Amino acid sequence: MQIGTNYQTQSASYTSAKTSPPSTQQSSTKTSQTDSYQPSTQTTQSATYTKPTVTEAETDKESQKAKAAAFVEQANIENQERQKQMMQDFVKNNVSNQSGMGYTGNTDILKEIFGSVDEALPPMATTPEGAAAAVAPGGAYSVEAVSDRLMEMAKAFAGDDPEMIEEMQNAVKKGFEQAGMDLETGEGLPDISFETFNATMEKFEKWKAEVAATPEVQ
Repeated sequence: MQIGTNYQTQSASYTSAKTSPPSTQQSSTKTSQTDSYQPSTQTTQSATYTKPTVTEAETDKESQKAKAAAFVEQANIENQERQKQMMQDFVKNNVSNQSGMGYTGNTDILKEIFGSVDEALPPMATTPEGAAAAVAPGGAYSVEAVSDRLMEMAKAFAGDDPEMIEEMQNAVKKGFEQAGMDLETGEGLPDISFETFNATMEKFEKWKAEVAATPEVQ
């Protein structure tokens, strides 16, 4: 009888020891999950300003703008040079016709400015009487008529730009020189050509003074 009692006691004690470990393991697992570290997914932004970098596309765009500006500037320069050359040719045409020598030059622009080539460069007289009438006051190649035509072309090219007015005046001087006249003495061409030169220079000076006195439009 005593042997049966001792067996039951040991069995009960064994059962208690067997069920205890799972309880401890489960508690440990819960504690580990509660205390675990989870890193933040938010990105920390710097308070320091960072200058944006210039992209390759922006660089190409600026380069294209610079090239376009250079092209326009070069085109303007070339256009001004053509205008000055035309002015010189026109002077030579008028002065040569005025002196009876005749001259053939670039007349492409004349129709646009004067309406026709004949208005810009009236036909030369074919008789001594006609030539004398042409250079007389009121004639097609008088001092007043030729200087007026020279100024009309200069104003068509220069507008009210003071720098271009100066360029046109210099072109007229070169035109007279190329026609064969000494600008200081008038030698090389008839007196009427020298008178025409002086009259034209006076009109240029008057024009420049008028432009300088005109208030700039804001």
